[in-house]
Amino acid sequence: MKQDIRDHAFENISEEKAAALEDTLWWLQGRKYIIRNYLQAAIKTKKIEKIMDVGCGSGGNFDVLAEFAKVVAVERSHPLVMRARARGIAEAVYEKDFFDLPDYDKIDLFTLFDVLEHIEYDFEFFKKIKQIAPPNHMLLLSVPACQFLYSDHDRLLHHYRRYSRKTLHALLRDNGYEITRSSYFMFFLFPFALFSRFKEKVMRLFKKKQTSVNVGEVPNWLNRILTKILDMESRFSRHFSFPIGLWIFVLAKSTTPDHRMHTGPDPRG
Repeated sequence: MKQDIRDHAFENISEEKAAALEDTLWWLQGRKYIIRNYLQAAIKTKKIEKIMDVGCGSGGNFDVLAEFAKVVAVERSHPLVMRARARGIAEAVYEKDFFDLPDYDKIDLFTLFDVLEHIEYDFEFFKKIKQIAPPNHMLLLSVPACQFLYSDHDRLLHHYRRYSRKTLHALLRDNGYEITRSSYFMFFLFPFALFSRFKEKVMRLFKKKQTSVNVGEVPNWLNRILTKILDMESRFSRHFSFPIGLWIFVLAKSTTPDHRMHTGPDPRG
């Protein structure tokens, strides 16, 4: 399925279609395997009683988050907030800016799944989180990987950038976070994505720009295979990190500020 994008890939499709996709689409279901795996690692590091899902969309990850702690969430899109609330899982789903919320001091873990690439000033974003969040909080986030893959697909989704694991680690460390665990994912699908992005770039040379986003809907048999691949990668990631992929997941914990923490402007310029 191809869909014109405003704020979110599923925002402008019907409730029935959105629900069907969110319950079956391979990369959304595969992401849950990875999230569960990383949350299992998180609870070994600290006690987690409350999770805030930042940019929660329609709440598709609430079920897996709620396996580990109470959930609150924030989302700016009204249609998505209504869908998220209708799930009846989160204690609260706020329709406002993240930095206008109450009770940050009660949050043990902040999650940002495919959110950071939509934030223009990511360094300042984390700097503000450090100022309002409890001193021992954790972060679990995912971002699209490999800036050289940036294409019309990203522009249509309003992405400012893609990340490497090195740049993402530096961003977090410069804002006072210690990396607990991280890896690329979609390693086995990377060659296919590389071909797809190369094809897009070639088409641009012939003035044929991509004008809609393919959200990844595939035949059922292929959907099952792709979901299993991400499940397998999640299991493998318990033992080693993949060297490349389309996604990066990072689990990080806030450290006590000291003289080594960077407090000036973004060092990346």
